[in-house]
Amino acid sequence: MTVHRIEESVYSEETDKTYDITIEFTYSPGTPDVRYLPNGDPGYPGDPPEVEIVSVYSNSDDPVPLDFGVSYFDEEVLTELCMQKSVQIEDEADEEEADALYENAKQREIDDEGEEQW
Repeated sequence: MTVHRIEESVYSEETDKTYDITIEFTYSPGTPDVRYLPNGDPGYPGDPPEVEIVSVYSNSDDPVPLDFGVSYFDEEVLTELCMQKSVQIEDEADEEEADALYENAKQREIDDEGEEQW
């Protein structure tokens, strides 16, 4: 699994401060529901997307506590930030794939026009 990184400013209730941090995380897009199997049997539910926070680093020059990490922040907030970034990464990948498919089709069309007709 690929480890992604985002940089954010996040408030910590633990220290009552806002920190500039880097969050490292992995993302699994999940799987779609399968309503029916090919033989007609009932299918099965898919899995939801998941984010796992690997680590949190401070980007600040200010001193941070020795045990600084995920526990200093609301994990739901960190997870939501990571999920939003993951959706953005997926959207960008989908756009790049669509652009590549378009360019390939365009190139095939140009190649076909240049071929001799029998």
